[in-house]
Amino acid sequence: MLNLILKRQSIRKYKPEKSEQMKQEIQTTINSLRQLGNCPVYLELAETDPGDKGGAPYYVFIRADNNSTCGDDAGFMGEQLILKLTGLGYGTCWRVGSGPRIPRVKDQRNLAKISVGKPDQELYRKALSEFKRVSTDKISGGELDKIIVEAVWLAPSAMNLQPWYIHGAGDIIHVYRRKCAGPLYMEKITSLDIGIALCHIEVAAAHLGFTAVFENAKHPDIEGKKYVTTAILQKKNK
Repeated sequence: MLNLILKRQSIRKYKPEKSEQMKQEIQTTINSLRQLGNCPVYLELAETDPGDKGGAPYYVFIRADNNSTCGDDAGFMGEQLILKLTGLGYGTCWRVGSGPRIPRVKDQRNLAKISVGKPDQELYRKALSEFKRVSTDKISGGELDKIIVEAVWLAPSAMNLQPWYIHGAGDIIHVYRRKCAGPLYMEKITSLDIGIALCHIEVAAAHLGFTAVFENAKHPDIEGKKYVTTAILQKKNK
């Protein structure tokens, strides 16, 4: 899936077509997602009303239990979904504020939604130069494989804040959340973003022949950056 990371773009224009086959493909993909940890995350496929102005024929609503902190897990699963659906030819886009309102479910909180449908614009970017990102030295340090760094650098984020920072060498990658100026609700959103970056680390590691195992170790924060987790790369058995 690394090739999809290198060229995917957020799709905001969709063809109106819907079909049972599309619904089945999207639902099957949802059912195939791997969880990051044991935090319960719920993904619900919804069909938009004919009068909806969000543009997409389908949305995936993402929720978690009220008393849980599952932003990283939700971002990890949601980005898997986006990459897999992109590989099937679907357009996708992370949505937090725009699109249809997510219906409330008792004892659960709404985290985000993903729009899905056949794209009515180019599915892929033509060049890496089309990505608007900070320089890699602002989001990484140490002696990390450039493929890992590039995969994280290309991860999408709310308002393009790119709130992650990775540091390490060899098979150890420490992941941090950079402190970003903004309102308090951005803490929830940047937690989703960190999960997206973790998904990209896993994809890049697989491309290099490794399995990424995430462990929440006792590791100190560094100035302006809060420690989140550590990715340990384990060589895959042939």
